[in-house]
Amino acid sequence: MLFPVSLSQGLNRIASDVFRGGWGLGSSSSRGRLSSNLDVSVWEDFLETKSGPTARNYGDAVRLFMEHFGFKSLEEAVMKADENHVIEFIRALKDRKLSPMTVRLYFHGIKALLELYEKPINWSRVANLLPPKRNIRFGEAVPRDVVMQCLQQISSEEKRLAIWLIWATGLRIREALSLKVRDLDFAANPPKLTVITEKTHEPRDIPLPSDIAEALKDYIAREKLGHEDYLFHPRGNESKPLAPEKLREAFKFALLKIGKLEKDKSGRGWRYTIHGLRRAYESNLVRAGVSPLIVALLLGHRVGVESHYLRLSYEDIAKEWKKAESLLILRETSAIDLEERVKALEEAIRTYESILDKLAKKFPNLISLLGLEE
Repeated sequence: MLFPVSLSQGLNRIASDVFRGGWGLGSSSSRGRLSSNLDVSVWEDFLETKSGPTARNYGDAVRLFMEHFGFKSLEEAVMKADENHVIEFIRALKDRKLSPMTVRLYFHGIKALLELYEKPINWSRVANLLPPKRNIRFGEAVPRDVVMQCLQQISSEEKRLAIWLIWATGLRIREALSLKVRDLDFAANPPKLTVITEKTHEPRDIPLPSDIAEALKDYIAREKLGHEDYLFHPRGNESKPLAPEKLREAFKFALLKIGKLEKDKSGRGWRYTIHGLRRAYESNLVRAGVSPLIVALLLGHRVGVESHYLRLSYEDIAKEWKKAESLLILRETSAIDLEERVKALEEAIRTYESILDKLAKKFPNLISLLGLEE
């Protein structure tokens, strides 16, 4: 359930659709007097600094917290909540059999709210009640040969190019699928793409290896895609991006077909995933000795304050990136490339046969001298 447009108004109307005791735990007594001077907009401003998913999760945590204790407004929740409320809330989440990750996420949402308004709570003590983190999964970087085998199993050119691009640029899956034709610059040296970073919401330029740049250029021309069209889209609907689930399914099915759909060391996840393509990109940059700062910038990671104020030009980034360029060239051969190569070979054979026929007519003994008799 998402918040209405106005968060403060939505939270103040929570009482009309609460669980009505569905949590099975009673309200806590009031602590202190309410203040009419509490500025709810501070919380709204704080959420705006977070990514969309984080803001929604934190908002859901506050909603559930208010519903559980019967708080009618955000002001009441902030003024009355204390350490005991937070402890009881954690226990209620665990009683509902929510996943450890969800419990911890909601705890951090409540912590963010109450810390923002400087509530005196011993967070270290409360954190001891949190469930342990889930078992770590051990997904691996996808090797070049596995990527190439997978691409040969994918008939859809859009999905094949999307997977190849993620391996060659380290994009997150949603970043790759958000690209439009306008985001590619083939005239740059080296060619590049510009993407809005999912975590920081800031644009970043990423150089393109020559082989994927050429493949994308040919694909755009062949499909006659417009400047505002999505690069990867459902067939016949260029105004809509391809769904991430579709790309994951295609990659998973390709792994299955080549016998590489294997569980990781934890037994909980898969050895190779779409995210493993991004890991492979990072590994190749590190192997080539690319500066850690440039690696972080290319991957769209948050960097330190000092690095944040260091605004490098694209030329500076590309110069460092070139150290890894040879490791990022996949030279994937698509079905279309194979067909074109077969046609070229057939044409070459016809040309050679024609030349031999002319030589045989002019020099009747040439065929026998060359040992080419049937």
